[in-house]
Amino acid sequence: MVEVLTAPDTLESAKRSVQGFAAMLGKVAIVALEPSGGLINRVLCAGLAEAFHLLEEGFLPERIEQAMQRFGMVYTPLEHLDLIGLDEFALIARRLEPVLGEPIAEHPIVRHMLEQRWLGMKTGAGFYRHLAAKRTPHGALTSWLRRSFASRATPMSNAEQKKLVQERIVGRTVNEAFRCLDDGVVASAEQVDLALMLAGWAPHRGGPCRYAEQMGYAAMVASLEELTRRQTQRFEPAAGLRRLA
Repeated sequence: MVEVLTAPDTLESAKRSVQGFAAMLGKVAIVALEPSGGLINRVLCAGLAEAFHLLEEGFLPERIEQAMQRFGMVYTPLEHLDLIGLDEFALIARRLEPVLGEPIAEHPIVRHMLEQRWLGMKTGAGFYRHLAAKRTPHGALTSWLRRSFASRATPMSNAEQKKLVQERIVGRTVNEAFRCLDDGVVASAEQVDLALMLAGWAPHRGGPCRYAEQMGYAAMVASLEELTRRQTQRFEPAAGLRRLA
């Protein structure tokens, strides 16, 4: 997949030329409006940001990864961060701060990992250790997370943890997808779903917009409203999602 980022005054002929070139390369081209942050980085960044909030609340990395693996994501959140590179993620997050409304690049876990040069695959260590083709949990990071944040954890069963992790990461991702539609970043929900599935969203769930439809728009809004009440305004349902509900 290639995301074709455009400005408001980009000529249609220019868009068609880039789309044609992408097709020659055997890629699917998704046209997105750049001034609002684009599509893929913006939607993925919202979900990945929520993973850091969960870690700060005492959730262990393996619990987050297991929950999202069970949901069906091609790349689990922390695996995805190691693949992107934490330094690249921080650059993207800073750029998207006005859109996402939170300074996630300044999160204490992000800052610590950047200071330690635990950037992911490129440095051999991030949330995992990467040695040749082998990937193992990063013990030093897990130990630091336990020392720093374990006392904040709320006692709950593994099933409750899985449910909450999925609600929050999926909820943020779905909501940001609808916020992108509200902002005119892409033309349709079908384009959002296609782009996100090609970027690693659980393929059997049909993309974030399709997932909200299957769950029921009213149920999705109710879940986000409850998360807003328990957490912060970052879960405030998108206007377009409320209209559908």
